[in-house]
Amino acid sequence: MVGKAQLVRMLTGLGIPFGVYGIMSGIGFPFEGLMWATAVCFCILGWRVVADNRLDGFSGVASLLVLVEFAALFSERHELTGKTPALYALLLGAGLLVFALLRIPLFQGLAEDLLQESFFPERLRQSPYYNRGWRLVNLGWAFLFLLKGAILFSSYGTMPDNSLAGVHLIMGWPLFVFMMILSIWFIRIYWNRKALWAS
Repeated sequence: MVGKAQLVRMLTGLGIPFGVYGIMSGIGFPFEGLMWATAVCFCILGWRVVADNRLDGFSGVASLLVLVEFAALFSERHELTGKTPALYALLLGAGLLVFALLRIPLFQGLAEDLLQESFFPERLRQSPYYNRGWRLVNLGWAFLFLLKGAILFSSYGTMPDNSLAGVHLIMGWPLFVFMMILSIWFIRIYWNRKALWAS
């Protein structure tokens, strides 16, 4: 169950930055709103890292999302107008790939914030396979978003509008839910094979 501490983390990590952006965008200053949201995100992220000595999942996700929004908004003013979903997917994939390569997978932070670190046995957390498993999940999501972006980009101008709408639908929430289930199944199997997680 999500407790008070998790709700506070969610509010400060996600709610405040997106609230800042939403207010600024609502009064006609989306670019400035993103600048302020980015600054707030990194301040909260830095505070959490110093206070807890680890990446905070909520503020980490918010930082990635505002940077993606920032890049997408900038690109929309240039030659990529009308290709926002593909651009979002490619930027998210690239961001997740960077986090995985830096060995600070966002999904580990999110899981620890939502479930609390104590949910995962001490023996598992002390094992190198703990972080490695989360990095593999992170890489899977990065690959998914990069593939989605590539498919969407290749579909623009080569596919009828009704078919393109179908591609958007299939690669939206259905794929997201499927990937969530697959991620949970994969990491449990991975740790089971390392004899670190009892079924």
